[in-house]
Amino acid sequence: MRISTVVFSALLLIAPAYAHHSDAGLDMTSTVTHEGTVVEYNFRNPHVYIVVDVEDEVGNTVQWEVQTSSTITVMRMGWTRDSLQPGDRVTFATNAAIDGRPYGLLNTIQKANGEVLATS
Repeated sequence: MRISTVVFSALLLIAPAYAHHSDAGLDMTSTVTHEGTVVEYNFRNPHVYIVVDVEDEVGNTVQWEVQTSSTITVMRMGWTRDSLQPGDRVTFATNAAIDGRPYGLLNTIQKANGEVLATS
């Protein structure tokens, strides 16, 4: 009985960690590209987040939230705390949420000066 309690407890602890890293809610088979203005750049763990104001096809502003890897992972690809600033014009490619939310996993982001920041 004691072993089953330990195994059950371990499974409860593992399940949230596994679910946290799931891409199940994202369309990993296609990429969408948008242009907009950086509103927030949160260079912190467990993931770096970028919020971008994007104008939709009818002229409304939609805030897209895009997620990258951890700070250490993107730092290995050249990112810094100062890589992006609010007000920067960017074009970004992302695997978008399946449910239509303006959310996705970032592939690349290009600044107006041509600098490209990649995540893989």
